[in-house]
Amino acid sequence: MKSLIFSLKKKLKYRLDLSKLSNCNYKNLQEVKKFKLNYGKNIINASELFSISGNVSSNIIIKSSSELLDNVGKDFQGESITIYGNVGNNLGQEMKSGCITVHGNTLDYTASGIKGGVIHIMGNVGDYFCAKPNHANEGMKNGIIYIRGNCGDFSLQRMRRGMVIINGDVGKNFCSEMISGTILINGKIGNDFGKKIKRGTFILRKKELTKDYIRSNNCNYNFFPFLKKNVCSITKNERIMSYKYFERYSSNKDENNLSEIFLLH
Repeated sequence: MKSLIFSLKKKLKYRLDLSKLSNCNYKNLQEVKKFKLNYGKNIINASELFSISGNVSSNIIIKSSSELLDNVGKDFQGESITIYGNVGNNLGQEMKSGCITVHGNTLDYTASGIKGGVIHIMGNVGDYFCAKPNHANEGMKNGIIYIRGNCGDFSLQRMRRGMVIINGDVGKNFCSEMISGTILINGKIGNDFGKKIKRGTFILRKKELTKDYIRSNNCNYNFFPFLKKNVCSITKNERIMSYKYFERYSSNKDENNLSEIFLLH
């Protein structure tokens, strides 16, 4: 597979805005090297900070990444972005298609307002993960996201649809005002979970989160094995959704909350 490779040459002093880099139609490598980037208060050529190699392609690789790299994959609709190292704010904000993989951690507003595509984060994500962008009324609109590590506070605000799989813990004020979607969480969940939820499906392991829900029957839901197969395919982890049996909880005491919880045992 042909790839366009950006290798960071030196340690950054200022924040670097890469919002335009991943959606431009380059003709050749020379054009890529002369592409203008906002670096702090300065405007520089991409080649001043990156060694650029490979082939002009919508498959992008960023090596020796830094948490000062912001807006990577913003509005992305190419094939793939693969990042080796940590990355900054707004990764994949409002991306439309393609796949982003980060072999490291991300800062705040990761995947905020995502509209489609797939994101894999092999480390942790900061606050406001999948939250609504400042200029929008809704958060995650669609897509599939897997977080191998932990997730910060105020995440998944006003989620509209899509699937999110979190292998670690999540912070406080998680999925407030959620509209719909499917979320699997393997770890602990912070305070003020699910304020003003309208609907959605949660797959959890912590029974204390079912205290405001009513236990439903334990019939064998036919879709569940297919859901498990899909989750394992996304995460490449056969154990992430392991269970002997599950319980379903629904009909929250709040009549405006139509969400459901599948509690794994």
